[in-house]
This record gives sequence, structure tokens and C-alpha cells, in this order.
Amino acid sequence: MNRFIKFILYVIPCLSLACYDEVLEDKYFTEISMDSIRVNASYSDIIEEVNYVVLHGLPDGEGVLHFQKILKFENGFIGWDDHRHVLYFYDNDGKYIRHIHAIGAGPREYVEIGDVCYSNKDSTIQLLDRAHFLLKYSLEGEGISKTKLPELAANIIVDSIGETVFHSAPKPGDHCVLWKIGQNNTLNCVDLGSHKIYGSAAYTKQRFSQIPLSEKIIFNMPHSDIIYSIHNQELHKEYVVNYGEKSHLNGNHKIDHPVDTYRDENKPGIFSLGRIFSTKSFIVFTQFNNQNSGYWHKPTNVRPIEYILYSSNYGTFSSHNLQDDKGHFFYWRLRGAYDNVLIHYLSQQDVNRIIDEQIDLRTPSGERVLDLLDNNSEVLMLMKLKE
Repeated sequence: MNRFIKFILYVIPCLSLACYDEVLEDKYFTEISMDSIRVNASYSDIIEEVNYVVLHGLPDGEGVLHFQKILKFENGFIGWDDHRHVLYFYDNDGKYIRHIHAIGAGPREYVEIGDVCYSNKDSTIQLLDRAHFLLKYSLEGEGISKTKLPELAANIIVDSIGETVFHSAPKPGDHCVLWKIGQNNTLNCVDLGSHKIYGSAAYTKQRFSQIPLSEKIIFNMPHSDIIYSIHNQELHKEYVVNYGEKSHLNGNHKIDHPVDTYRDENKPGIFSLGRIFSTKSFIVFTQFNNQNSGYWHKPTNVRPIEYILYSSNYGTFSSHNLQDDKGHFFYWRLRGAYDNVLIHYLSQQDVNRIIDEQIDLRTPSGERVLDLLDNNSEVLMLMKLKE
């Protein structure tokens, strides 16, 4: 057999296999069909139990304006007030422990909090300073380190081995959008493969989520119908959202002010907000709906933000369709997740309802929520999902 025939017999199969592997990689994702959302579903279909925690006991002179994120650690919760740039620590019963308010330019101080996450690996809080530093604090509130970042960053998360992953809007000609800090403060870029990830100024602080009991981090961007995973320094397509009958409403184009679109009845649309949460059995992502575009049947009052829950075991659900078996129906405001629990941060409107209607809610220890409320308290609704 001459050399040319040997070349053909060897190279062509290899090329075919390479192409086949590439096709497999492109197709190796789960499609989430919005047409399959269960319309007549109730909490009991996917929720094992609901508990309430009242965050209370702040010292005089302290008060929460707005929690953007709520992190869970073994002995309690950490709330990030993104308006006042303060981190508040509470125990598992919701009692205030301490807070971090360290605005300044010192070695353990920050100018403004851009994002925050908790590391299960070493039990530290990592804080992204908008002045382009990464700070670490202990659970006792003590400053550990402050590192100048080699690149601008907007979002952070700590992976299962304790390394911090960053997302940033790349500079012109720079492809390093997802990255980690390596030795000597160098950039270690996540391999994007053929995927195109763009920077975005859209407001969201939940673009990353660590899947419990997994090494995977899932990542979502505003105005995108793709949910990615990051594993072994590589980016992969994990889920693709298929809007089905509402595909014509799905706005993948960038919108600077979606609220303006929401108010314009002549511009119906559904827009991904790029917020992602994960538990052991579900992923949850968010979208912004025009007045006439949502999937909801309840509540009767229009709520533009909708949470979509997907599980390979239970199917696809919408927060606007799930009926509260007890009839309270508090509006969803997800601020975090851990194990198989979603952390909701009740609005002041719903807290007022609890007071006005004297709704008898109980904490895990059996105390009445009404008895724990004070002038500076916040209420968490913890939804434990079925596995």
C-alpha cells in the first residue's frame, strides 16, 4: 500500500472523529422548554417545606436599606446591603452578631462593594471592591488580605477548590472575560472555546452559582438564552432556553432600560436578567416580562420579574404559576441558595401584610414571626425543594 493511500486511510477517519466530537460537544446540553411550564402547579409539587427566619436585633444606629445578596454559612447568614455597602452577620435563628462597614483606602478597607461571595473551602468572605481590589475577611469580621486585581471585574464566586472566579467586561482586543488569579497576580483565562461571552453593564449580581456537591459553576448573562457551566478552566453550554410559542417575544438584543419597555404596551418582550441560582435538584433563572408577556396566572397584580425553576426530575415551573397551598402567596425575591434551599427576602409590602393580617408564621424553633419583628428586622422565607 503506497504512502498516499495510508495517509487517506489514517487521516480521514481522524478528521471524521474530530468533527463528530465537536458536534457532540455542541449538542451536549439540556433544552429547557418554556412551553412545558406546568400551569396548574402548587408549592407541594416541588417544595418539601417552607420556614421563616426573622433577622433582628441590630444595634442602635444600624438599619438595612436593601439586601442584594444573602449568603449562608454553617452557623448563620450574611446579608449584603448594597445601598450602604455593609455586610451584616446573623446566626441561624436570625439574631444579629456583627457587621463589616470598612469604607476607606486602608489595607483592610474598601471604597465600595461591587460583589461578595462566601468560600466554604476556608470559611472566608471575599469582597470585590469597585476600586479593583479583592478583600478577604474572616467570619469574625477581621480583615485578612487585600489584593490589587490585574483586570477590571464585575462578579465573583469561589469554586469548590477555593479559587476565585471573576467575570469582567473585556478591554478592546482582550478575550479574557472569565478568569482566575494565578501566581504573581497573573490572569488565568477560562477557555471559552467557540462560545462568545460579552461584557454587560446590565445590573445583576447573581451571574454565578455553585452547584451543590459538584465542581461545576453555572454562569448566565443578561439577554442570553444560554446557561453555561465552568469546569476545569473551560466554559461549556449547559442549558438552552427554548421560548417556544413566545420566541418572538424573547429579546436577545441589549436593552439599557427594560422598565421603559415594560411600561410600553406596544413593545411586548421577555428578557433574561442573567441571574442564576442552583440547588441540589433545581436551577432557577430569572427573566423580565413586558406587561402582556408573562407566564403568570397569579398574582392578579402584574410582577415583571419571573423565576423559572427547572429540574430533570420534576420538570419546569414558573414562580407566577405556583400556587401557595396555604394561600399566603408572598412575592418571590430570591437572594441566594444553599444545599436544596432557596433564600427569599420578603418585601416590606409582604412584611406589612403579615402584621396587618396577623398571619401566624413560625420559625424552625417554633417562635412566631410576629413576636420577633422589630423596627429594623428583615424576614427570610426559606424554601426547601424536593430532591
